[in-house]
Amino acid sequence: MTRPLVGLVGVLLCVTAVQAEPRGRRWDDLAPAERDQALRHYREYQALPAERRRFLGNRYQRYQQMPKPERDRLKRNYRRYEELPSSERKRFNRKYRRWKDQGD
Repeated sequence: MTRPLVGLVGVLLCVTAVQAEPRGRRWDDLAPAERDQALRHYREYQALPAERRRFLGNRYQRYQQMPKPERDRLKRNYRRYEELPSSERKRFNRKYRRWKDQGD
C-alpha cells in the first residue's frame, strides 16, 4: 500500500467536512442534489456521539493546518478513491484494516 493511499484514509474519516471544503461554495450556490447530500451528511454528523464529533473536528482542524500542497495531494487521492469501482474500494478498505490492525 502506498503512503498517499494511507493518508487518504485519514481524509475519509473526516466525514463531509473535508468534502465541503474543496468546493468552497455557499449553500445558495449548491445544486439541489448537492444540498440534499450536504444535509444528509450534516444529519449523520449530528447523530454521532459527542466524542466522535470532537475527534472528527480535531482531525479536520489538523487537515486545515496542513500546507496547501499536502491538502491538494489528499484531495487528489480521495477523488481517486471515489472513482474506484466498489469492489476495489472494498479491497482497499480490507487492506487498510489489516495494515491498521498490525499497528495496534
